[in-house]
Parts: sequence; C-alpha cells; structure tokens
Amino acid sequence: MVVAWRIYHLTMLGREVPEHPVHNFLLPKAWGVPEDVEWKALCCYTYKTRIAPSTPPTLSESLRMVGKMGGHLGRKSDGMPEIECVWRGLQCLDTAVDMYVIFTGEHLPEIRNSYPEALTYLSNGP
Repeated sequence: MVVAWRIYHLTMLGREVPEHPVHNFLLPKAWGVPEDVEWKALCCYTYKTRIAPSTPPTLSESLRMVGKMGGHLGRKSDGMPEIECVWRGLQCLDTAVDMYVIFTGEHLPEIRNSYPEALTYLSNGP
C-alpha cells in the first residue's frame, strides 16, 4: 500500500509541480541513502553514459525518463507517463541504481535490499 501511494504521489507531483528538482522526491532521506544516487543512475541509464550531469533533472524530465524505462513511448501526443509505466520504470530503476553503485563505488546501506529489514529499521530508527 505504501509503495502504491508513493508511485501515485510521484506521478501526480510530476503533473502539478514539474519544475521542481527530482532529488527531493525519489528516495527517503531517513533510509540513509545518498540522495543523488537515484537521479544520477537514472540519467546515466537514459543517456547511456558513465558520467552523470552535475545538476539534477526536473521532476517532469525524470518522470519521462522513468516512464520510458517502464514502456511509455514518449510521443508528442502521449503526455506524461501513467502510473503503471512509472511503477514498471521504478522497478527497472532499482537495477540501474545497483549497477551505478557497482560502477562508481558509491555506498548504499543494506537496508535498501531487504523489505522486512527496512520495516524494522523504520520502526526502530537508526
């Protein structure tokens, strides 16, 4: 239920405030994850490069990237990606983040990889 809410919220924010930078919305800061890892991985995956841009994309741009990863065609008349494409794209983004971390040597805590442990961590705190 929380995952569905997060995907829905992210999709609706992309329509309401498309100019905001994406780093505020992807991963919760409470998990201890560096906040720039996801958007950098997304940009590297989308543009097929090893070097991420220095500034984060807007929420609208990143939702289009995630939607494309999830099967959204991105034609002129298609509009913004719908919730299902964002959901599928976020699943692919997890793999892209893992590969980005492996290639760049960034550190992600183990909490990200295990759902039951994440619930324990969030309820008990660090």
